Parts: sequence; structure tokens; C-alpha cells
Amino acid sequence: MPTPGEHLGQVRRWGVLLPPPKASYRRSQKVVVTTAPIAYAHELAPATDAQIRTWQVFPATAARPLTVTGACPACDDQCEVPIIDIVVQGGAPAAYEAAPVSHLTRQIICNCRVDHQPPAGVPAGCGRYWLATLSLKTDGDYTMAVERDLQLLPAATALNEAARSQDKRVQATAEKWLGAVTGIYGLFSLTGIATAKDALVGLSGASKWLVALALLAGLATAGSALVLGYLAAYGWPRAVEVNDNEQLKLWYAALRDYSKTAAQRLQAAILLTFGSLACLSVVMLLVWFLPRHGK
Repeated sequence: MPTPGEHLGQVRRWGVLLPPPKASYRRSQKVVVTTAPIAYAHELAPATDAQIRTWQVFPATAARPLTVTGACPACDDQCEVPIIDIVVQGGAPAAYEAAPVSHLTRQIICNCRVDHQPPAGVPAGCGRYWLATLSLKTDGDYTMAVERDLQLLPAATALNEAARSQDKRVQATAEKWLGAVTGIYGLFSLTGIATAKDALVGLSGASKWLVALALLAGLATAGSALVLGYLAAYGWPRAVEVNDNEQLKLWYAALRDYSKTAAQRLQAAILLTFGSLACLSVVMLLVWFLPRHGK
């Protein structure tokens, strides 16, 4: 009960009577916060196992390759990333079937459909990437974990670049090989020196063998020069398996050595070209200056 002089609701504090507190009311309002998508940046964004715990792995089928889906650790938007297990060098891949492998380490690049204003030539995504390793379980499904060994990053990055550009490279290589066919047919026109109707009339058997050997040497060196030159420029059309980490490392090592190998092949092609011209010149001189019967 209040003492005399006090009113109900008054509060005595430090010996002073204070007026009763006024009731206050606040109308609840729902606050909606909108944020703009993060700006595009092609950079490493290390993920954590907690961030990719909800990612799913879909085994390869006839309709699509091995695929992982989940929210990007950087922009939190949904991604669907195919996993590469074969890459083309210099030509089109053949039909490919292989048993699932136990471990795959790949570069996962965000390809969400949210507009992060990527630069020209980049179809989608915020540009962030990270490394992941897929491990095959006994039941045929895969588990996915963050790969912290960044030594595999250069190889995984190069593999993605090669896969993105392989369609254009296949088309360009096919166009260039048309020129190779033309060059091969052009070599046969040089044989007219020794295969004309009267070119070898009157020559002895030994002389004809000399002409034949020089001609065969010229054709062999010319053909070898042509093949080595095209190998140096475009490589041999073949499908390369990269379905485990060791094969990925071997492919990347070959890719890094490509310039050295191409230079050696081009040097050999140039030398063989001059060799073929020398052999065909010998053929011409033999046909002109070897003694003939009846003359």
C-alpha cells in the first residue's frame, strides 16, 4: 500500500517520488531488406565444408555428365556445375565410356543465373571459384569436400579453360586440315618429273632404281614434314582421359610442355621440307643426265 502522499503507481527512487511510468506502445512493422548482387570478380574464394554441406552430386547419365549443384559460397546463389572427365586435344572426342573413379579434384566456378554484371564473354555467375574433391562411395554415390591442396589449382584451371574452348578448336582444326589435304595432293604433282610417259625411256634397270629410290625418299620426307608441321600447329586429334588426379597432372604437364614439343616438331618439319626438295631435285637431275640406251 502506498504511504500518505503517494499515489498508486508512483515510484520512490533515491528518496524521491517519481511519477508513474507512461505506457508505451510500438506498432510492429515487417522490415524487408533487399541487397544488390555482389559485383563480378574472377578470384579464388576458399569455401568451407559447412558451406558446401548442402551441395548435391548427380552421377553421370546419358542425358548429362557428372554434375554438382548447390549454393555458391560467395554469392549464395544456386549453381549447377558439370564435372569434366575428358578433354579434347586437336580434334573431336570419340564415344567415351569409363567406370566411375574414386577421386576427382576440380575447379568449381560459380555459374548462377543472377546478374552479377560479368564482362563480355562470360555467360553467367559471380566469378568466384574454389577447389572440390569428389569421392566415390561403395554404393555408387559421391561425397563432396573442399580441397585445400592448392597445388592442383593451376591444373584444374587449365582443364576448365581447355574444355570451354575445345568446340572452337575442333572446328578450327577441321578447317585447317583441308589445307593439309590440298598440300598432300600437291606433292603428287612433283612426281610428274619421274612418272611422265617418256621420262624413264632408255634408262637401264639400275638407273631406274636410282630414280625410284630418290623419288621415294623425296615423298617420304615431304609427307613427314607435312605431318610434323601440322602436329606442331594443331596437335593430333585425340581424346585424353582426365578422370583422376594423376591423369590430370599428366595432362597438365603435357600442356605445359606443348611449346617445347611444338618447336621441336616445327624445326624437324623445316629440315625435312628442305630434304624433300633436295631429293626431288636429285630425281630431276637423274632423269636429265643419266645415260640412255640408243643415244
